[in-house]
Amino acid sequence: MSFFKEYALQYFVSKNILTQKQKDAIDGYNKLGLFSLRNELLFLISVSVLFFTSGIGVLVYKNIDSIGHQILLIALFVCTVACFYFAYKKANGFQKEQFFFKNPLYDYLVTLTTLLGCIFIGYFQYNLKLEYTNYNVSSLLAGIFSVIMAYYFDSTSALTVSISSFATFVGLSLSSYVFINGSFTDETTVLFSAILFGIILLVWEYFTVKTKIKLHFGFVFLMFAVHIINVACISGLNFDIYWWLCCLVLLASTYYFYQKSFQYKSIALYVFTLLYGYIGFNQILVAILYSTDFLAALVLYCTPFYLLASIVFFIKAVKKFNTHKHDEA
Repeated sequence: MSFFKEYALQYFVSKNILTQKQKDAIDGYNKLGLFSLRNELLFLISVSVLFFTSGIGVLVYKNIDSIGHQILLIALFVCTVACFYFAYKKANGFQKEQFFFKNPLYDYLVTLTTLLGCIFIGYFQYNLKLEYTNYNVSSLLAGIFSVIMAYYFDSTSALTVSISSFATFVGLSLSSYVFINGSFTDETTVLFSAILFGIILLVWEYFTVKTKIKLHFGFVFLMFAVHIINVACISGLNFDIYWWLCCLVLLASTYYFYQKSFQYKSIALYVFTLLYGYIGFNQILVAILYSTDFLAALVLYCTPFYLLASIVFFIKAVKKFNTHKHDEA
């Protein structure tokens, strides 16, 4: 036991807050060296859910001819309904505020229900055997199902699945556009679709804060948006046209997420914002410097010092953020 803990216990005994017997019991407990495995066990449960759903996929793939599509559909439906029933029995109904199951295992049951439901929706459309089947419909339905699960059971995992499904819907819809029209008229369709989807997530986060419905979901929207918008903008900097627009959006995005990182006190959002801003800045800087031979040669000599200065900047920026967060706390 540390000196501070021992001193604190002695102080509590002297002030009659604790009895000597209670102090001895605390000393005996501390000497046992017990520690919690809760986080490790929850991680193993998450992995087991992932392996279970993956195993179902492998089972379907390897035994589809012998089992039959209808049997698998029925089995998936029964498993989804059974998992939903047990989770529903333990849930408190829809609530605007965050709530937790008394047993954290039910959180993973909700995740399993969501994944099984999405698998069932996709597999059901596959069995329809429609000509020129496109899975954007099943992706949209999976997203709607997942978002309902997320809001009713207060599950960030289900929310993550729903956003991923909606993103897949956007991507597959663009693929349908390519199939119908032969090819993209230009790559800006993908670029601006990604940026627009990211902006929709930001609007979703805004209304989440305004309505105060599941406030903790706002951070999930921001984490998806910061990756989608910034990756799209950085990719757009390579285009011959609209690169200036991507530059402006990247600048605005960096400022917006920088402010949001302090609002949510999220070091992850702060670091990703700086990282994407740094990558975009360097991409523009390199394009400018390599426009002339003299500046290109100068870059070779200055690069080591620039990288060193960048590392120092990142370290100081993270320290400053942590200091600011602790001061406000």
